[in-house]
Amino acid sequence: MTTQLEDQLRDILRDAPEPDWHAFRVAVDERAGRQRRARMLRGSLSGLAAAAAAAAIAIGLASSPLFEGQRARPAVTGTPSPSSSPSVAVPDTTAFQPKVRLANGRYTMPMDFPDVAPRRTSAPEALTRTGATGLSAFSSLASAPCLTEEQAAQPQPWGSSAWDYDSVGAAGAGPDAGVELTGWPTGTASTAMRQQDENSGACAFDTMFAKVGWPGLDVTLGNQFVVDAPEVTGGKRYAAVRRVGDVTVSAWAVTGGQEASLSAARRLVDGAVAGLLRSKVLESPTPVAYEWPNGMTEASPDGTEFILPAIAPSPATLGLGPFVQQPGMMRSAMGTVPVFGAQVGDPVHPGEKAIAVREAEYVLSGVGQESAGVQPQTNVVWSSFPDGQKAFDEIVANRGTARWYSRTQREPWVGHDAATTFLATQEDTWTGSFAKQVALRLEGDVLIAVVSQAKTQAEARSIATRLADEAAANLAAFGRGPDGRPGNGR
Repeated sequence: MTTQLEDQLRDILRDAPEPDWHAFRVAVDERAGRQRRARMLRGSLSGLAAAAAAAAIAIGLASSPLFEGQRARPAVTGTPSPSSSPSVAVPDTTAFQPKVRLANGRYTMPMDFPDVAPRRTSAPEALTRTGATGLSAFSSLASAPCLTEEQAAQPQPWGSSAWDYDSVGAAGAGPDAGVELTGWPTGTASTAMRQQDENSGACAFDTMFAKVGWPGLDVTLGNQFVVDAPEVTGGKRYAAVRRVGDVTVSAWAVTGGQEASLSAARRLVDGAVAGLLRSKVLESPTPVAYEWPNGMTEASPDGTEFILPAIAPSPATLGLGPFVQQPGMMRSAMGTVPVFGAQVGDPVHPGEKAIAVREAEYVLSGVGQESAGVQPQTNVVWSSFPDGQKAFDEIVANRGTARWYSRTQREPWVGHDAATTFLATQEDTWTGSFAKQVALRLEGDVLIAVVSQAKTQAEARSIATRLADEAAANLAAFGRGPDGRPGNGR
C-alpha cells in the first residue's frame, strides 16, 4: 500500500524532487489517530470533540504498516548495550523560574544553556562538531519531537539548545550525530522521561522504535532507543538520554551498527552532562530574554511585531448544523504547508514561508456523517507571508514549499477575484469516503485556506466558501497596523 501511495504522489509531482515521504506517513497516522481519539472523547464527553497533535501535512487514514494507533508502536525491546552506569551525583530538580510569554511575542526563558556539547578529544573519535543552534522555543527528547500546544500532553519543555556533528572526513554530507539540552518546568523532567519510556507524553516517537534502556539507570534517569529514521543513512537513529535535575541531555548518532552508534551517543551524553555539572548553571538559573528568529514566528520581515488575530468563524453564526469546532493543534512546520489537509510538504523547493500561522479545526458530527468510523473534517489556516501574492501564485501553480498531494480541479467562484481567490475540488485519495473542497482567499499578505470534507461535493463547497468568506470578514474587522498588515499588533 505504501508503494502505491508513493507512486501516486510521484505521478503528481512528476519532475519535482521527491517530497518528504517519511513526514507524510507520520502525518497520515497522526491524523487518523486524532480522529479515532476524537470519537472516543465524544462518547465520554457528551458529544464534545477533542483533537490530538496536528501534523505538518495531510489528512486521511493510516495506510502504512509502520503505524498502529495514535503513536508509533514500539518494537521488541532490544538487548541493552554494555555500558557503565554514571556515578556522578546529579541534582533531582532545578529551581527554574517559569517561562513567560510577553505581549509582543517574545519570551522570558528560565535560562540559557551553556556550550557543553563535547568537541575535539572529548567527542567520539569518528565525529567532529560542526554547528550549533542557540536557545530555541522548539525541542525534542532523544530524537522524539516535542509538542508545545496547551491541549497536548503535560509536562512540556520550555526550550532547548542543540549541536550537530559530522563524521570525520564527511563534512557537508549532513549531520551524523547531535546533542540537545532540553529544559523542563521544575519537578517535571522525571515525569517526561517516564512518559517517553511509555511513548505517551508531549515528546513521543512518531516512527517505529525499540527501547534499549541504559543499564544501571532507572528510566527517569537514563534511557536508550533505536528509532526508525528513513532520512538518515541506514534508516535508523540511535539515541541516548540522561536527566540532570530538570534538564534532559540527549544525543543521537549514526556511526555504524547499533553497538557503535549507541556507544557514541552515550559518550556524547556523558560529556555534555559532565560539562553541565561543571558549569554550575543549574545551581542558580538566570532567566534570559528570547526573541524569535525572523522567518520562523511572530516577527514581520522588518522586525515589526506581528500577531495574527483570532478569526476562526463560529459554527453557530454559519448555521451549518452539527458543525463542531475542535481545539487547534499547531506545529511549527505548518508554516510550510499553508493549505493544511490538501498539500504535502516539499522541503526541497524554495518558496514563500509564512512568518505567522494560526489554525482552526471543525468536524461534522451529525448522525450519518461518519464513514468507516471517521467524521468529515474541515481545516482553516490563516498565514502571514512576506509576499502574500507570491505565496498565493506559487500555491495555485503547484510550486513552492508544498504541493497538492492529489490533483485539484479549479472551479469558478462567483463574485470573487481570480487573482486573489481560488476554489477547487480535490480527490480524497486516502480516505476515499468524502467529497473535498479547497477555498483560498488572499487578504493583503494574509492567506486564508479552507479544506473541507463532507458527504456531498455541494455540502463541502458550501462549508469551504462560507468559512473562507466569514474568516476574511473577521480579519477585516481587525483593521490594519502601521505596516499595512491586517490585524497587526492586535
